[in-house]
Amino acid sequence: MHGPFETAKYGFKPFGYGDFGYDDKFETIASTSLFALIFYGSYTIDPVDSLIHLGSGFALNELFLRNTPYQFWSYGQGSSWVFNFQAGYLWYNYFVKKRRSTTLTVATYASIIGDMIPVIDEFRRDDSVSGVSNLAHAQGASMGMTFAWLMDRFWRKRKGGGGWKSWLIPTGVYSTMIAAHLYRIYKLQTVPLLRLSLEMQIPKLPGS
Repeated sequence: MHGPFETAKYGFKPFGYGDFGYDDKFETIASTSLFALIFYGSYTIDPVDSLIHLGSGFALNELFLRNTPYQFWSYGQGSSWVFNFQAGYLWYNYFVKKRRSTTLTVATYASIIGDMIPVIDEFRRDDSVSGVSNLAHAQGASMGMTFAWLMDRFWRKRKGGGGWKSWLIPTGVYSTMIAAHLYRIYKLQTVPLLRLSLEMQIPKLPGS
């Protein structure tokens, strides 16, 4: 798993903390391929901005997330967070700034579908929880969109873009991920054996 856990079977921690792989080989290949598509889509928008955004995502993951309570991020360190942070840049430019191309359309909706799969997985489970954190996805995407907006407004100072309606789709995706996470919390509170099992998996962090 990510963060304080040991490196996954097919995982790798390029900077020492965030794990960008999984125990399942197919899941690792699919996740990495999706991230490559997300980054390529971002790169076609603006090479410099996309690289700054990517570097900022890695830096926040390695320097900030490791100093926050593990339970707050809940499996969020590594691919779950960084990939969605980069997707936030993509969503901002596609939906808000109205940047359009075949590549951007494919990358944007592929990232959304990739986020909706674990949402559906969480809701279809009544006495177990998904192995993917919808909370980490939601946090990464929302912070990524915020960072893209800040760069656009205060550094690039670009004009144009849609009004409040342009935020409806990404906000809707974000809301479904939060709803799935709240359902996860509900199950943890109402299924005693599930709660006990998950608590036994949470590692003790230094100073805890």
